[in-house]
Amino acid sequence: MRSFSVLSFVFPIALGMGCGSFKKDTKAASEASSVGLKDPNIPAIQCKSPKSSKQLVTNFAQDLYGRSPTEAELKLADDPAFSYEKYVTEGLLKPESDNGVSKFVASLFRVSNLKATNLRDANEVALITDLKQEPVTLVLRNKDKPWSYFWNTKDVYCTERTAKLYDYPVFNTEGYVTCKLPEERSGFLGLVSVLRATSPENNPQAFYRTNNNYHRVAATLYFVKGIQLAAATNGPKGEGRPLPMADCVPTTDMRKSKDGLIFGTASVPLAGQACSGCHSNYNGPLSVAFRRFGTKGEILNLEDIPRIRGDEKAGISDNYLKAILAEQHSCWSAEDGAPPIPFVGLAGLADVVAESSTLGYALGIQIPTLLANVTPDPNMTGSIESSYKSGGETLSSAFRGFFLSESYKCAEK
Repeated sequence: MRSFSVLSFVFPIALGMGCGSFKKDTKAASEASSVGLKDPNIPAIQCKSPKSSKQLVTNFAQDLYGRSPTEAELKLADDPAFSYEKYVTEGLLKPESDNGVSKFVASLFRVSNLKATNLRDANEVALITDLKQEPVTLVLRNKDKPWSYFWNTKDVYCTERTAKLYDYPVFNTEGYVTCKLPEERSGFLGLVSVLRATSPENNPQAFYRTNNNYHRVAATLYFVKGIQLAAATNGPKGEGRPLPMADCVPTTDMRKSKDGLIFGTASVPLAGQACSGCHSNYNGPLSVAFRRFGTKGEILNLEDIPRIRGDEKAGISDNYLKAILAEQHSCWSAEDGAPPIPFVGLAGLADVVAESSTLGYALGIQIPTLLANVTPDPNMTGSIESSYKSGGETLSSAFRGFFLSESYKCAEK
């Protein structure tokens, strides 16, 4: 059976992958029920000591703007008529709020993982610099659009260097200009920057390798659902009948390496009940979406297979790999318990993600962690998701829910 370790592509909320269940940040849902709920969607908290107006202004400036508060801001907080809610609303509209947006997006997609392999190559260094800003630029230039827009848009921004990665004609220009993604790509997941960041140097991802893109799948689950797969061990495979994959998930990939390592999309779930827990629901269906992409986020075609180094193919024949690569259809739903939705390739998965109802909850986990290095509780997560849904489902509305949550305004619980 395919053995997994904790991902080296580490978010502040650590990700792992492999056999087993997943962890969802629902801590204290039962605790909240013991103190009552102000809103059925936002669990209440017990706050022993609220933050002062100055503390709130200080924390807001640090978390959103990345700086200390000014004397004028602190003076404003001293005004008896000070309204923190108004202050947050106006503060999110200021250009300086771009600092927080940039920090969040860069952290979410871990662009710091992008590194030039040859620091003496000025062109490569410049390309990596451009790629690090790729998802950030996309969001900053479309801040008022719903968060779902970014998951399946074809309209992105390129430099002359990054445009070449998409075979898009951009010449003799400085900075980022509008570009169109090719048919194989859509939204965040189709960006070369994101595909490279989820394919770390010490564990490069590709369908022909024994990791079978499972690292990218785990990252996608965090992006879309805010969950982390439990790390696997080489322990028991589980008793009982393995959980079957949906009928719409392809089953050609039954690979097993010469040394006995099971890593195929369809073969891992059959290895045992514990393995099927993650692989039938997540790794199996979702890994199919990434088959067209190599370790550097490049498009893989059938004619590329013979050119891949033999030691990277785990002894699998070129014809078998071509058959797997040609199989692009699968199905999945981000909603727990919902029927899986058919998709074709990554562009198809992007549409499924954009239509999912889980993005607000995921932001409820991600924003506190990545923007403020705060472990979210159910009140904070609920406040973010509620504000997101009532505020046009924008990133700004989710930020507002974070800063106005009772948990954020509490100094001591």
